[in-house]
Amino acid sequence: MKRNLFVSALAVMLALLATSCRSYQTMVVEFDEAPEEYGGDRPRKLKYVPVNPEHEMNTAEEYEGSEKSDDIKSTKLYKVATSWIGTPYLYGGTTRKGIDCSAFVRAVYQEAFNKELVRTSANQFSVNCRKISKSELSAGDLVFFRTDGQKTSTPNHVGIYLSNNQFIHASSSKGVTIADLTQAYYVKCWLAGGRVKD
Repeated sequence: MKRNLFVSALAVMLALLATSCRSYQTMVVEFDEAPEEYGGDRPRKLKYVPVNPEHEMNTAEEYEGSEKSDDIKSTKLYKVATSWIGTPYLYGGTTRKGIDCSAFVRAVYQEAFNKELVRTSANQFSVNCRKISKSELSAGDLVFFRTDGQKTSTPNHVGIYLSNNQFIHASSSKGVTIADLTQAYYVKCWLAGGRVKD
């Protein structure tokens, strides 16, 4: 009798756990430094974090249809950045066959603004940008995150702000995609905004 009750309780617990896990996504820590050049660590699975899939937009058309694009879709920044959507994430990658977060930002700035940024999110933050708050963000500003839970002022992930809390970045799990700063994960990992210096 006790054994049957124990087995039943265990089955219920496992069912509940399976249901809850379906709303979670494995978080992969975003390391954008190429190991052969910078001695960085490779991406590793860290923990489960809640993700709201409604905030992820995988095409430029989805973004335009979201009524959050404003007038930015007519800009060169938008056209260049969204042309990368769907490019897979590649640790240390720098091409349309595969790219990481800081290389994506660097490539977009080079093509859209003819401006050369340094490599790695940490250096882009410290060398290329003036720190700004989230409320000051405007199209083309950079958004910096710390995705490994460490309490540090050095970012390990970067994207480009578009408008209305939307930004585009090279995600280690989705490749180049548009995401929302109000998503719980990005709120938790937010570090700072950065305005690229002249």
